[in-house]
Amino acid sequence: MLPVLHPRMHSGVDSSRVEPIAESSDGPLLLKPPGVFAKNYGSLTPPGVLMTHVLHGLVVGLVYGWLARRLLLDC
Repeated sequence: MLPVLHPRMHSGVDSSRVEPIAESSDGPLLLKPPGVFAKNYGSLTPPGVLMTHVLHGLVVGLVYGWLARRLLLDC
C-alpha cells in the first residue's frame, strides 16, 4: 500500500511510473524495499524503532498511572 502513497517507492510490479530521486551513472535512484527489520533504511532503524516504542510505552504508562492515582484519590 505504501508504494501507492509514496511516488519514489516501487512495488516491483509497475516501476515505470516511479519518479527517480536523482539520476546517477547507474540510473535513477529509487527507494529500496525496507527488507527484514527495515535494514535497507539504515542500520540504526531497528534500534531507533525499538527505542521509540519503549519511550512511547513509558510515557503512556506514566500518564495512565498518574491519572489512575488521581482518580482513585478523588473518590
